[in-house]
Amino acid sequence: AIGDGRSFSNSDISKINFTISKPTGAGTEEDPYILYNYLDFINFIIPPDVNNSTLNKYYELGNDINLGGKEIKGNSTSRFVRNIFQGCFDGNGYTISNFKIVTQINEQFYGLFGGTNEGIIKNVNLKNFSVSPSQAKNYMCIGSIVGRNEGHIINCHADGKIDIKNSLSGTTLYVGGIAGSIETGGLLINSGFSGSISVFTSCATVTPFVGGVVGKGAIRNC
Repeated sequence: AIGDGRSFSNSDISKINFTISKPTGAGTEEDPYILYNYLDFINFIIPPDVNNSTLNKYYELGNDINLGGKEIKGNSTSRFVRNIFQGCFDGNGYTISNFKIVTQINEQFYGLFGGTNEGIIKNVNLKNFSVSPSQAKNYMCIGSIVGRNEGHIINCHADGKIDIKNSLSGTTLYVGGIAGSIETGGLLINSGFSGSISVFTSCATVTPFVGGVVGKGAIRNC
């Protein structure tokens, strides 16, 4: 059992049935939720509350977290991909690695966070990941950290792959290594992307806006 002193690999953990609970902390600025491991992070992206009441809370990483190739699917298993984050997530310079974002039908915003509204995401590193939307909509924002940002992204870095295959005519795509789009009031500061971005479309009416860091919007010191 977990807690009996044995160590588990990420592949072992992914096979364990467990009761979802909130990570350590109260979710306040003074006492944020601390995410230390795979299970903490899974609890973070798959919350126990159905009302999404933790979207405006404070979170921090307390360690590097290897997700072991886990697929994060926005429409069914990730509250933070499919909803708008309004809280604060501080990575403390730690790294989240080895995951896939494969968002499915009826999703417009793709990233570890689908969208932000006055939220703050800072000091986060992502490594060895892929973002590969499997469905298309008429308006899409795609990035590794955030799809559509109306908050502040500060000192975040990502090294992975974004692979877009779009066959829907009339689609407008905003694709960036960190964020797809930075909207009015949003900022991207002191951040960078290294990896690959591939956008393929078979339709002449698709309009892609693609950038190494952001597809559209204001950046500073990037």
